[in-house]
Amino acid sequence: MIFSPGSFLWLVAHDLRLGMLRTRAIFGAARPATIALVVALIVAVFHVVAWPVAVWFTDAAETPQESGYYYPVLASAALFVLPWMMAQALTSATRALYSRGDLDLLLAAPISPRVVVCARALAIAIEVLTSVGIFIFPIANMCVVYGGWHWLAIYPALLASALFGAGVGLAMSVGLFVVLGPKRTRLIAQILATFIASAFMIGAQLVNVLPRRLRAQLLDAVNNPAPGGVFDREGLLWLPVRAATGDLGALLQWTSAAVVVFILSAIALGPRFMTSAMRSAG
Repeated sequence: MIFSPGSFLWLVAHDLRLGMLRTRAIFGAARPATIALVVALIVAVFHVVAWPVAVWFTDAAETPQESGYYYPVLASAALFVLPWMMAQALTSATRALYSRGDLDLLLAAPISPRVVVCARALAIAIEVLTSVGIFIFPIANMCVVYGGWHWLAIYPALLASALFGAGVGLAMSVGLFVVLGPKRTRLIAQILATFIASAFMIGAQLVNVLPRRLRAQLLDAVNNPAPGGVFDREGLLWLPVRAATGDLGALLQWTSAAVVVFILSAIALGPRFMTSAMRSAG
């Protein structure tokens, strides 16, 4: 059975249950029906707020050069979402290193460490996707309603971003543990995750303090990129952006790259992750 105890999907479900319990604790002693109502209201409000954003996006997509800000906004969105996902994945992976109880039981069970780590990494990716998606998916839904079905590409593009972020976060947590040791990793990982998550806001402030002429030149470079340059929209840096806008080729490339990064991180770092987890327990 694919959901038999100890199987990969069973482990993923187990980790997701733990994540749901942590989320459930936020609401205190509230009843499940109350929690469901609050979540439904929040999602509904996000969809209402997302409507004018979706209208602007879809209208600007038809005449990107005339709007002037379409490509800069897309780039800013990618620079905001990807670091956010990597920071959250780093925090979750580091927490998993120091969590006791279920991890000790899994280590004592006749289960391959790689299976345990892959399941935990996938659960982290799903948690990251959920936490970010609650803000992004309403915009995608409204874009579909107003602009067409091709905006559904945001869903798989964001899933690929979550897998990419989980793979990078796992690699960063293990790397910090190897370099810094168990005593310093937790604190440094929290500081690094905060810095990564706030990097977009810091960068935005740096752009705001630039002279007006330099800001105009930067905006023109994004809207009219030189072939082969940093802002060339056919380059690798724009791959997630093109994937989210419905470019099928870019979507396949971005998804493939994210899956490869995720699998390599989970499989290659599985034993190292388990060793680090045991060292964190002394």
